[in-house]
Amino acid sequence: MTLSSVTPLDNNAGLSPNIWIALLDRISASRNSATIRALRAVFVASIVVPAALFVIVAWQNRIDTERGAEEKAGRTALILREHARKVIETAELALSQIDGHIRGLDWEAIGHSAEVHDFLDGLDQSLSQIAMLTLIDPDGRVRNTSKAFPIVREVYVGDRDYFATLAAGERDTVISHVNVGRLTGNSAFSVARRRSTADGRFDGIIAATIDPEYFGRFYRSIIEAGGDSIALILGDGTVLVREPPRSGVLGPQSGFMRAIAGSEEGVYSAASPRGVERIIGFAKIGAYPLYVTFGLGERTVLGAWFVNLRSYALLAALALLSLVTLSWFGLRRAQALQESEERYRLLYTRTPVPMHTLDGSGRIISVSDHWLDLLGYQREEVIGRGIDELQTRRAAEEFHNELWPRTLAGDSILHVEREFVRKSGEVIVVLVSARAELDAQGKLSRVHTVLVDISSRKRAEQELRREKELSGFLLKSSTEGIAGVDRDFKVTLWNPAMFGVTGLAPREALGRSLYELFPRLPGTTTEAAWRGALGGKRTDMRDRSYTVPATGERGYYEARYAPIYGEEGEIIGAVALVRDTTERRRMEEILRQSQKMEAVGQLTGGIAHDFNNLLTVIIGNLQLVANNLPAEAKLRRQITAAQRAADRGARLTSQLLTFSRRQNLRPEVRDVNELIRDFHSLTQRAAGDASAIDVRLQEGLWACRVDPAQFEAAVLNLVVNARDAVARDGRIAIETANVAIAPEKEFGIASGEYVRVSIIDNGAGMPPDVLARAFEPFFTTKEVGKGTGLGLSMVYGFVRQSGGEMRIDSAPGAGTRVDLYLPRSHESPVTAAAASVDFALPDGSETVLVADDDDDVRDAATAMLRELGYEVQAVANGAEALDHLRRVGPVDLLFSDIVMSGGVSGIELARLVRREFPETRVLLTSGHALRDGKGISIAAEFDVLAKPFSREQLGRAIRAALLAPLPAVGQHDDTRGLAS
Repeated sequence: MTLSSVTPLDNNAGLSPNIWIALLDRISASRNSATIRALRAVFVASIVVPAALFVIVAWQNRIDTERGAEEKAGRTALILREHARKVIETAELALSQIDGHIRGLDWEAIGHSAEVHDFLDGLDQSLSQIAMLTLIDPDGRVRNTSKAFPIVREVYVGDRDYFATLAAGERDTVISHVNVGRLTGNSAFSVARRRSTADGRFDGIIAATIDPEYFGRFYRSIIEAGGDSIALILGDGTVLVREPPRSGVLGPQSGFMRAIAGSEEGVYSAASPRGVERIIGFAKIGAYPLYVTFGLGERTVLGAWFVNLRSYALLAALALLSLVTLSWFGLRRAQALQESEERYRLLYTRTPVPMHTLDGSGRIISVSDHWLDLLGYQREEVIGRGIDELQTRRAAEEFHNELWPRTLAGDSILHVEREFVRKSGEVIVVLVSARAELDAQGKLSRVHTVLVDISSRKRAEQELRREKELSGFLLKSSTEGIAGVDRDFKVTLWNPAMFGVTGLAPREALGRSLYELFPRLPGTTTEAAWRGALGGKRTDMRDRSYTVPATGERGYYEARYAPIYGEEGEIIGAVALVRDTTERRRMEEILRQSQKMEAVGQLTGGIAHDFNNLLTVIIGNLQLVANNLPAEAKLRRQITAAQRAADRGARLTSQLLTFSRRQNLRPEVRDVNELIRDFHSLTQRAAGDASAIDVRLQEGLWACRVDPAQFEAAVLNLVVNARDAVARDGRIAIETANVAIAPEKEFGIASGEYVRVSIIDNGAGMPPDVLARAFEPFFTTKEVGKGTGLGLSMVYGFVRQSGGEMRIDSAPGAGTRVDLYLPRSHESPVTAAAASVDFALPDGSETVLVADDDDDVRDAATAMLRELGYEVQAVANGAEALDHLRRVGPVDLLFSDIVMSGGVSGIELARLVRREFPETRVLLTSGHALRDGKGISIAAEFDVLAKPFSREQLGRAIRAALLAPLPAVGQHDDTRGLAS
């Protein structure tokens, strides 16, 4: 009730006492019967008319009160529907993100993926309305959640209502009943989405669990009276959430079920099982069989009417009493008027709405009880204070600058939002309606003001706004491209991630037709996918290529097209979720190439090992035969030819070992510029007269650790390849440079500092199919007899074994560039003079124990050592070597193969000998094994002589080992877990 609704009744009830006094005077003065009959009629009318007015006004006020309650229930239900719809849409968007994130993973990978759990947990934490995110396989088992990982016990949910619905394919997304979680033990309901395979088969469920308490807290903040209620109800009558709490299922004859059968929103009246009559507004939420209801208790609704009714009855009684009293007791008219004013004051203070009255200077002269309850003050604390003192600073300034001048001018103020400050300091938002009252001279006498607290409504609006902002944030921050069109192919949705595959920003795409943006769209499979989505069909497209017109950038993407449904279930547009798969395809290609090269490397390494044993026997015996032939022997020429062939075989196996990264490198910290200058004349001769080599060496080049001989061979190989690729008078360049690699600069090369050596030619270049196989051993495009196909593979193996990387950039007609990236060394480089150590072929008389399980290799090594003067003892394996040493005592040197049968490898034998016979020196030999079973370099622990070896190489290695200082006792003392 407002002041304006009280004033007319007050005027009608009083009917101006002066008028009634004048009538009494006329009655006393008149003595004729006509006057008496008229006065009697007036007397009767004074009783009948107030009674009739009371009934009419009371009945009309009840109608208005109920109509206002129905409008409030309906409006509130619509507001609550928007809140619930945003919550459900947010859950759906989260399900879409999860579906996109796990796309391509099978259920075993999903169940064991900590990364999937972390993604679910991060999404769960960012969405307050979601209690848990769950991934369920087609068998009904929970495989991953945002709350627990790993899942230590099997959780089965295949008996849930939503599982059966989605498994049957009746809907793509459902809202479940309230269930007790088997993982958490909490009651909740879920928004669940069906996953499908490419051919449409059921492939499990993604579920977002929503805690009913999330809605409960929000509903409790809205309910203003004890008889009000708010509920979320499924179309089958199942109550999901209700405030005040109550669960159960509404029967088919309930008011709710009858109401939703005829409309998706409206108002109806019903009685609760406890007999509480309510006016209930309801509204359907989107396309789901889900409704929100807002009920106003009729006692609450009619409470204000009953208060009015009592006031009207009181005023009618006063009017009747006043008339009778004026008729019989005219002298008491002043007392009757005073009683009427007192009752008016009482009605003002107890009116069920907050009201205050200001004087002409804006100070408070009276307030209602509800005003005091709203702001938390006592009456004596506010009477006489300026109304601006109770408002926020901004609101007070607006009051003085805008509202008060309008009030002084006589304007009525209707429904203006103001911010008041309660005594506790809390800021509330109210709607202010004010009307000025003027005195007889037309001056402002007082201002009557009514307040309506809308703080709860504002909080609800802010919550809805936050939900909308969150949906927009998820859209903008999504790493997947999201595009949407209406039925006319006009772009309605275009997030920033779409820029990566189209080169179009949202401001360039929104509002324009797809056909305008992509002129080549008609007739393509992409257009068919869009049209299929507008027809209700979902389409997945994978491994699609794209080119960004503005930059020429090329790549690959995958996309999912789906329809967009309106509130009535009709298709209003289509959406595409687009993911750039370019980097993934590149990584897959690199992995396949790496696996292929590793397999080939293992094969070539094993072949080289066995071949080296054969070459060791051949080279050794050829030298023995040559040394024992007379200088004029006829066979010397044939033996020399055989030795040259064996040497070529040794170089071939060396190339194989270099490719497979099993070559025994002898790295030194060197200046690459110095090495290139030293063999520049050799590279120029390799290039021939037809090609000039341009050498461009960067000053201040960093040092790096390389094997000088292998580096020289690598550069020569690349120069020869360049020479064969260029035409006559072609150009070949050798460049060096310091480079710092960051992950975003060079794909596939670890970040760090490198020395880059580049060999560049302007020759014919390589087509893509040849470039893809350039590193494969024995692959060559040269004529038969002009190349083995091991050149680039040898260079590749050398660079990789040196800890670096190799890149080739080539195209037909554009020449070829080969870049070698060698890791920078912070040690000081040695000079070529310091690096070269020359031993004359020595002999000796020390005792050498030879251990090798290959009889021919052992015999050849024994014969060469005896020719050099050494006392030689030979055994067939490591176990025999240990027995021999333990039986006869230590020798001067152990010369052992690394890979031997018999249960004791050469490494194990060497370490046992070093521990039991520390005075015995060790020299190992191998065809390819350069690391033990733990991956530790053998060369870092023992001297190693690579097979095949000549008599001169064997003699120098034996002599160097005998002259080397003995290692400290206990050094590298570990014989556990070694490779044999």
